[in-house]
Amino acid sequence: FHTFAAPSELAVSLRASFVVMGPLLARFGRAACCPPGGDIIGLRPLDVHLVGFTALGAQVRREGDKFMAEAPRLRGSRIFMDYPSVLGTQNVMMAATLAEGVTTIVNAAAEPEVASLAEMLNRMGARICGAGGHTIEVEGVKELGGVTHRIMPDRIEAGTFAIAAAVTGGDVTVEEGVPRHLDALIWKMREAGVQIEEDEMSFRVRRPGPLRAVNLQSVPYPGLATDLQAPMAVLLTQANGVSVVYERVFDNRLLYVGEQGRIQA
Repeated sequence: FHTFAAPSELAVSLRASFVVMGPLLARFGRAACCPPGGDIIGLRPLDVHLVGFTALGAQVRREGDKFMAEAPRLRGSRIFMDYPSVLGTQNVMMAATLAEGVTTIVNAAAEPEVASLAEMLNRMGARICGAGGHTIEVEGVKELGGVTHRIMPDRIEAGTFAIAAAVTGGDVTVEEGVPRHLDALIWKMREAGVQIEEDEMSFRVRRPGPLRAVNLQSVPYPGLATDLQAPMAVLLTQANGVSVVYERVFDNRLLYVGEQGRIQA
């Protein structure tokens, strides 16, 4: 027995829930899911997902609280993403793995998580190249097989531990953190006066003296991750001088500023 609809009570509690659409559509020719939930940091438009499915030949409509997508057979297409959405890129990429022909995703998200997913899919039998860049090409295959895959280290967790070490004046080595996934963060932390020693799969964080004010903005990868913007703002409350923080990804990501004011930051 197969179900093609994600339970709404589960989907609304998770920001990544909508990525069930691509695999279901590719394998069974139909999928349904309500808009995702999980937080209030801003709108999560689904346009790039739905436009991508439509370009692959699916019929997309809204029924009640769910978006429905149906296609007897997906066909490869050239798809331009209005915004380099990580989940949108992953969703369309997964759908395209079993589509007939070649799919090219232009202005794709370049985050390491996209490249890691493509690596797993390729080991399952998919033919994906270009993941990790802004143009991804997917040659459809007839079927995928099983695989054992190690999930990549969480760069947001690694970055959060690094910032916590700097805020507290600690001396911390972050194991299984990949410095090359955190170029923007490491650059800004060094600019603020934090010492960071890099290894291939770890890095050491120390704060030898006072912090300096810096300006920063969160933007799509390889820029500073929006999830690390708020922790960096906390770090900068301890810096000498005035720092300016810009949020370029989510419209409500700065709501925490009012809470910081309540503790006189």
